[in-house]
Amino acid sequence: MKKTAVICALLLGLAGSAWAQTSDDSVEHTHTVSHISTETATQICGEQFSTSFFNEQYEKLALLKRCELSLKTVPLKIWDLDRYEDHNVELPYTKLEEATKKEIKSFLGVEKLGKYKVITISHLYKQNRKLHAINTSLLSAKDQLYALTTVSTDDEVFSAKKDDQSPEIPAIIKRMQDEEAAKLSNLAPAELNEEVRIKIWNEHLKFVRSFKNKS
Repeated sequence: MKKTAVICALLLGLAGSAWAQTSDDSVEHTHTVSHISTETATQICGEQFSTSFFNEQYEKLALLKRCELSLKTVPLKIWDLDRYEDHNVELPYTKLEEATKKEIKSFLGVEKLGKYKVITISHLYKQNRKLHAINTSLLSAKDQLYALTTVSTDDEVFSAKKDDQSPEIPAIIKRMQDEEAAKLSNLAPAELNEEVRIKIWNEHLKFVRSFKNKS
């Protein structure tokens, strides 16, 4: 499904989920939007959910950001994606293997995009010389909760570069290099090439900005 098809679906007020896949050089993006009912959001957060409640959670994190403190200082349940899985909400993050979820770290961000206040949980890691980035943005409208996720992968940014002048690598060394590359390695945003990082983030922001709620 092309990206334009996803946007059209969102304009119709999706009640379930939508996806699209696009290619930009070596980076591939998959977009998903998940609708979480007020009842389920209440169970996840442990308090009666509403858009006002969501905005209060956002403001707590925004205050930490303004004070240049870690957003994890306040352990809000709303950004604990493992709780979503506990309440049968399927997100791209919750579909990862448990071993992967134990290895990768989450990074939090808050932004106001148009009329929406947005809380974003990001995960970044590499494995088998492939970059994986998962950006999940939470927003609320009409007392409903929505999770908009962009999964981005890049096959080239960590691929081994070899020119015609390079000598052949001994088989045992190549095997050791392949085994090392196969291991999952958590990444911090600063460790990623800036151009690639900006490209991935801008693709997600464009997707979030396209969201229209008509429920």
